[in-house]
Amino acid sequence: MGLFSKIFGRFEPRHIELTDLGAFRSTRHGTWNGHLALPGHEAPIPVILAGAPEPPSDAQHAFLLELRGRFEELEAAMARTLFEGIDPLDDGSSPEQVFAHMRLLRLHIPADASPPATWELSYEHTQDQGEHLFTVHMLGWEHQGFSMDG
Repeated sequence: MGLFSKIFGRFEPRHIELTDLGAFRSTRHGTWNGHLALPGHEAPIPVILAGAPEPPSDAQHAFLLELRGRFEELEAAMARTLFEGIDPLDDGSSPEQVFAHMRLLRLHIPADASPPATWELSYEHTQDQGEHLFTVHMLGWEHQGFSMDG
């Protein structure tokens, strides 16, 4: 194989199958992209795993399996506390009522997913006319607040 074939071949997408999780595809951006079926969500959610071209780590694999098992509990906790003390709709809505309109868009898992992992969930609010992206920052299984784009 020639030098240029080796160099450009490094950027060719690779496909792998993660046990109990399904197919993931590498990107030129140093990530593996796949989908994860989560309780409470009709369609599988896009997942971005950092660390390509190296295959996803055992820690990332274990993290995703644990996340799938804990997701309902995790979202219930976020519904109670994420918007605590904030009324973004300015209509007296409870944190749970606001969170009920959040739609999960994707998960971003770092290359080092060993506990306690720092990771992110991206949501949009279905009643938000400004089309903001809400990024929930996580440390382990506890949210550390959110940031908003848009």
